[in-house]
Amino acid sequence: REHTGFVNKIAFRQDGIFFASISADKSIVIYDTETLEVTRKIDKAHTKGIIDLVWLNDSTIATSSSDNVVKYWSIDSGSEVKILNPNSDGKEKIENQSLGLITSQDAIMSVSLNSNINVWNHSDVESGSTNPSYVI
Repeated sequence: REHTGFVNKIAFRQDGIFFASISADKSIVIYDTETLEVTRKIDKAHTKGIIDLVWLNDSTIATSSSDNVVKYWSIDSGSEVKILNPNSDGKEKIENQSLGLITSQDAIMSVSLNSNINVWNHSDVESGSTNPSYVI
């Protein structure tokens, strides 16, 4: 009931204490799993609908959107932490829409509509890089 558009995904934090939902309405909602109360809502998180989300750690999630970017969010403050852009010229293009995310111990990856797999090594992101470390 917190979203006004289609809910595209929910994901539980690793410890199961919270879960997040994302929607075509561009919002992120964080819930307490025990009480089902909303602990944080981030409206207008992206300029277009949010397609996917992953938990990076206990206090940070990453979201991907049809606005071409991957964003990191602080759950504690509700603020945007980083923006990763698979498109080096920074322009929004249909073929760069991010359709999904996956994370590993070493990297975060997004799949774009153009069939690219964009890979950002966590160490590159931590050092300030916003462009993919490499593209498959």
